Amino acid sequence: MAKKLLIASAGAGKTHRIAEECCQLANDNKRVLIITYTENNQKEIISKYKSMGISKPKNIIVKGWYTFLLEDLIRPYQVFIFSERINNINFTTINPHIKNGRTIPGTAEKINGKFNSRHFLTSCKTKAHTEFLSKLATRICTTSSKKSILRLESIYQHVFIDEVQDLAGWDFNVLKDMVKMKIPITCVGDFRQTIYSTTSNPKMPSTNQQKLDEFSRLKFTTEHMSISRRCIQSICNFSDTIHKGEGYDETKSLVDNVPLEFQDHQGIFVIPKSKQQKYIDTYSPVILRNSINSAKDLNLIPIKKVNFGASKGLGFNRILVVPTKNISNFIYGDLNAFDKGSSDKAKNNFYVASTRSRYSLAFLVEDNDLEKCRLPIWGG
Repeated sequence: MAKKLLIASAGAGKTHRIAEECCQLANDNKRVLIITYTENNQKEIISKYKSMGISKPKNIIVKGWYTFLLEDLIRPYQVFIFSERINNINFTTINPHIKNGRTIPGTAEKINGKFNSRHFLTSCKTKAHTEFLSKLATRICTTSSKKSILRLESIYQHVFIDEVQDLAGWDFNVLKDMVKMKIPITCVGDFRQTIYSTTSNPKMPSTNQQKLDEFSRLKFTTEHMSISRRCIQSICNFSDTIHKGEGYDETKSLVDNVPLEFQDHQGIFVIPKSKQQKYIDTYSPVILRNSINSAKDLNLIPIKKVNFGASKGLGFNRILVVPTKNISNFIYGDLNAFDKGSSDKAKNNFYVASTRSRYSLAFLVEDNDLEKCRLPIWGG
């Protein structure tokens, strides 16, 4: 059946697209499952399809990735591995088998040829570690002769997986099993916005390119939704340079009219540190920063501040970015400033930050470094 990967640029309106397609399917009496990673996105999708006046809302089911794994793929056939009911999830941000840099004895996946509950579950045996949830779902699928996948196929007529950029490692083993279903699967995401992950130290695929290659191997057809309903064209052009040469289509802005109150200052700028307060007083931008420890003097100024990661999914009229060293080097002209990183996260954080603003995107720069900048300098 149809397998589609929709790569949507930041601000493209992917949530609207998903909701619109799901409403049509639901109104045609088809049962639809939407899976997404973050709770905020679950709420956004539900709010969006409800606003469309759907006539058969009971046909649309929205679940988080971990909830989906537990409720649909693990619990119905867990008896093939563990007899005691797994009631809940133990959310982990690090490998629960590692303590003080060493592996805890007795936590191997198998002991004497049998699956070990201590590998997948907490000591009470009723909660599954999120770190190994996809791995457990994969093992149950195999030992149950794909019964969990057949069950899923019998319940739904279409599955949507949003935020697929956040999937990694064993999640793709789950996806390999799911694509064998005789129902359509639509995966949606933007790999340039990969700043979260379902596991702390995933096996391959883990990088953007590895994930895209895996979708290709699974024979997904790719559609690029390379538009922005949020940013003006100059901001789209700048943001596109962050991942230049990585196969993404150029983003076209659909912002036709800039409101009168923003027309006098629009585009990309660097702001001298000496004029920081004057710029803030003049334009009241939202401050985007890597963490609360970035430019601590700004904490004393009563203006909205958001960390890069927390800004994902949000939009603001004007933004002032407190750059990291890599971002500074990039705006100084080094387009390869992020290439030496061990992961894509720093570059993706930069892309997320750069695509939050509708009309003006500015970077704070020390006065002594202004001559290095390749962007227009705001003179005040």
